[in-house]
Parts: sequence; structure tokens; C-alpha cells
Amino acid sequence: MKGQRKSIPSKQLVRSTWAERLLVWHKFDSQHELEEADYCWACGFANGGTERCHILAVAEGGDNSPENIHLLCHLCHIDSEMLSGDAYWRWFHGGGAFGRFSNIARMIEASIARMIEASEEVRSEAVSGS
Repeated sequence: MKGQRKSIPSKQLVRSTWAERLLVWHKFDSQHELEEADYCWACGFANGGTERCHILAVAEGGDNSPENIHLLCHLCHIDSEMLSGDAYWRWFHGGGAFGRFSNIARMIEASIARMIEASEEVRSEAVSGS
């Protein structure tokens, strides 16, 4: 019927639809873990339960089929809102919101290490030159 939205599928239906692929992608260690735990499929954490989230937004032509739904924690749901296509899948396989934060943290850590190394070289040169 026009004007009525098809209801979003249950978490259990979404899990069963994606189970085989999630296990192949090593998102879960076992079928039991996938079915019994409410872990975020992107970051892997249990951040207060998961939300049913569209992979392709309804506004962009997506639907409410279980094939277009992932179970994400609230933070990953928010982080994925503006992603679609390849960008979404890179984000998803990269660990979601926490993967993005981990990459930023690694870049900052590497920059700090380079600055410390450079300051130690300057200090060493100053001590040798005096």
C-alpha cells in the first residue's frame, strides 16, 4: 500500500540472513556467538545492544529486507550514516567506528614517536656540539 512502510525485520531474521557471510568474514567465532550475543557487526563490541541499520538508506533506494540490514551499536550506526557503497563496506570490514578511531590513534602515535625521535636527535647534537 502506498504511504505504508514495510516493517523492519527482526534481529533474529537479520542474523540468520547474514550468518554464513559473517562467519566467513570472521566477524564471529561461532554460530552460537552470533545467535546468542548482541555484538555490533562492525566494531565487535556489545555497546548497550545493537540497532537494526540500513546498509543502503531507504532515501537512496534501499529497502527493509534483511539483506539490507546490519546490526550495529549506536556509535557505529551514527558513524555509518553518511557512508554508502564501497565506502560503507571498507568501513564495515575495517572495524566500524572503533576501527576508524584506532587508525587515527595509530597515526597520532606514529607522529608523536617521530617528534620524540627528532627532539632526541636535536638534543644529542646540542650535547655533542658543546
